[in-house]
Amino acid sequence: MERKFETGILLHISSLPGRYGIGQIGQNAYNFIDFLSEAGFTYWEILPLNQTSFSNSPYQTLSAFGLNQYFIDYDLLVKDGLLNSRDFQGIKFFDDARKVNFQKIFANSDKLLFRAYKRFNKNNIDFIKFKSNNFYLSYAMYMALKKKNDNKAWYDFRLEERYFNEDLQEEILSNNSEIVDYYLFLQFIFNKQWNALHEYAKRKNIKIIGEIPHFLDFDSASVFTNSEEFMLNKFNLMDVVAGFPPDEFTKSGQRWGEPLYDWNYMKSTHYKWWKKRIHQALDLFDYVKINHFSGFYKVYGIPFKEKSNKEGKFYFGPGLELFKEFKDAPILASDLGVYDKDVEKFVKSTGYTTLKTTLLSLFKTKKIYEKFLPSALDYNSFAYIGNHDNNVLRDRIEILSINEKETFVAKLINECKNLNIELEKNKLNSNRYLSIKVIETLLASKAHFTSLMMQDVLNEGKDSRMNTPGTYSDNNWSYRFLNSDFNGNLVRNIKSIIERYRPNK
Repeated sequence: MERKFETGILLHISSLPGRYGIGQIGQNAYNFIDFLSEAGFTYWEILPLNQTSFSNSPYQTLSAFGLNQYFIDYDLLVKDGLLNSRDFQGIKFFDDARKVNFQKIFANSDKLLFRAYKRFNKNNIDFIKFKSNNFYLSYAMYMALKKKNDNKAWYDFRLEERYFNEDLQEEILSNNSEIVDYYLFLQFIFNKQWNALHEYAKRKNIKIIGEIPHFLDFDSASVFTNSEEFMLNKFNLMDVVAGFPPDEFTKSGQRWGEPLYDWNYMKSTHYKWWKKRIHQALDLFDYVKINHFSGFYKVYGIPFKEKSNKEGKFYFGPGLELFKEFKDAPILASDLGVYDKDVEKFVKSTGYTTLKTTLLSLFKTKKIYEKFLPSALDYNSFAYIGNHDNNVLRDRIEILSINEKETFVAKLINECKNLNIELEKNKLNSNRYLSIKVIETLLASKAHFTSLMMQDVLNEGKDSRMNTPGTYSDNNWSYRFLNSDFNGNLVRNIKSIIERYRPNK
């Protein structure tokens, strides 16, 4: 069977340019698809689309199902007659066009979108049909309660509203019907705009790769309305939280803080809730990455009251049982890093394409990283140089010590030799040239999928890093590029590299 190679860009919606402070699914998203098509890429990879919480992380969300209202395009609402120029008067969306100011986004989003809702025809047949399936009802009810309680977490709600049941649902729908309707409207508009964008991408032969975050915030609609799906005590509080055991990167281990799933209960329902998540993602995207895929095999849990992260233990999940009906689905198993052999065996047994990053393999000397070298990747790989949690390539090279750079250059020379890549040794003092050659090694590999970060394609420096794990900062998740960053040379240069190494579009 002829092997087909896919090449794409990793760029979240929020990082698109535009005048409203954050990337949205309007004209600039269509322009980006045009760029991908012209440059010879075959897919666009994005981060989770779920509604973000206080951390602004796409991996810490208010719902397993609710989609991010910040990405709804205002210009399309103007075109639909739901907003007008007067609605934007006096609103400042950003201080720096290259950075998302989430405080401003949070302050302005509901202000504008509620005006659009008030002008919207609530008797719209498509909207009535959308509401009737109740898919987003739990999310809308939760957000209505959250707004009523000054955006507090559900465990800080008034006592009588802290435990979800049929009586509370009836009360919410009776006393907060307009706000519930407003949040359903947001989901309706998001789906309408997204489906149109997705159809455009298909016409341009660009696939969209989306992602399901494995864990969910304790403060989320999913935990509030489906508490039985999680390992909680009789007070709906956590006795155990998710984390990661000590390793060579973090000697003290990691405490992520999210609740664990109650896989025994889920098994009794044939994993209905998780299957619903997967089906939603398969409807939204062409390929679906499932974050922290090893969590279906085992998860490290730490007692909530335990101060040391070393005192946890592993809890085993459903394994392959959950995925029986998704055996041939376009799913990508997202597990980046070095894992135990039993975890690697489990992920491999799914048959899904697995994610790998080559960054460490080029900069580290330990033998354990050699399997991530571009020349060592097999076809069933989804390969990055680095992803949203890693430093950008240019800065990673620039911060190397003299000895580290010698090691890196020697490895790169060897990789170019193994992959038959021409190398001009008189240019090895140029960090830009080294960056381009690293990109070439990835594209010359045997990996089925190769994703480049937009920052690396643009050769941007440290200020363009998307996220630094384990930190809370206004810089995290705020990266944006500008339309002026694009030029004809960029398209021509990247297209020539893709055509050289992955000429199958």
